[in-house]
Amino acid sequence: MTVCNKKVLLFGEASELVGCKEITIQFPVSCTNKTLKDIIIEQLVKLEPLKDSLTVAIDWEYTDINTSNSQYFIKISIEPIEYSNVFDLINDSSIGAVSTFFGITRKYDQERIVQALKYECYLKMTYLEMEKIIKNSYQLWPSLVHIIVLHRYGIVPVGEISVAIAVSSPHRKDSLDAVKYLIESIKSQLPIWKKEIYEDGTFKWKRNNECFWLQKEK
Repeated sequence: MTVCNKKVLLFGEASELVGCKEITIQFPVSCTNKTLKDIIIEQLVKLEPLKDSLTVAIDWEYTDINTSNSQYFIKISIEPIEYSNVFDLINDSSIGAVSTFFGITRKYDQERIVQALKYECYLKMTYLEMEKIIKNSYQLWPSLVHIIVLHRYGIVPVGEISVAIAVSSPHRKDSLDAVKYLIESIKSQLPIWKKEIYEDGTFKWKRNNECFWLQKEK
C-alpha cells in the first residue's frame, strides 16, 4: 500500500489529549475524506473520546459538517448520499408518517446534455442558516418528530442525490407540508451556488430565481 506523510494540526481539546499541536501522520494515498478521521483516530488513539465530535478540515475547508440532537440531523458533505442512510436516520417506532424529498442531478437541461453539477457553498453559514430553517419548521408544525437534511457540495454526477430531506410526524399532513417548506427555504435562503457542467466541456452557473435577495430586486 502506497502511503504519504501529511502534517496534521491539532486544536483545542484534541491538542491537549495528544500533547502537541502538530504531528505527522501516514495516510494511504487512496484514502477518501470519509476515512480521514478514522485513520487519524487509529494512529492517535488518545483522540478516541472525541470520535463523535471531531471535525476534520483539509486546506482550510471542512470535509463535512454535521450536527444532530434528539430531533434533527444536518449534514453538508462532499460524500454521496444514499437513500437507505436517510431512512436509517429517521427510523422511529413512534411515528406514523415519513415524507421525503430527493433532489437528483438530471441528464438533460432543455436540449443540453449534463455531465454533472458542481455546488459551492459558504459552508459554515450554510449550516447555521439550515439550522434556523429547521427550528422554524418545528415552530410552524409542533407535531414534527424528526427532520433530516443532507446536502452535497462539490461535484454531483448525473443520477446522484444532491439534497435529501426527510420529515417524520404522527400524521402525514404536517410532514408533507414541512418537506415543501424545507426545500423551498433551502432554495431561497442558503448560500449555495450551482454550476451546470455539460458533456461538451462547457458550463453555466445557474441563477436561482427563488433566492430571497433576487426577489427583493423585483
